Amino acid sequence: MSSPLLFGLKLLNIERYILDIVEKEKSNTFHLDNQIKFKQIKFETGEDSYNINFGTLDKIKEVKKIEAIVKSIDKGHISREAY
Repeated sequence: MSSPLLFGLKLLNIERYILDIVEKEKSNTFHLDNQIKFKQIKFETGEDSYNINFGTLDKIKEVKKIEAIVKSIDKGHISREAY
């Protein structure tokens, strides 16, 4: 398996683990009648920081973000409009 794939799988496992912990603890913290829905969790371990977003992923927004990153680091003489 490639490193990015392994990293992605590891992040999915971390997301599931954190969500399980949060689901167990939210009943101790919030009133049972409240409908708690987590959208984002941020945490740090040592030098690394993690940002986990829950919910559906907006594929169009993600593709545009990736294209913007590629365009910003493109050092060739190809017109950026060619993308």
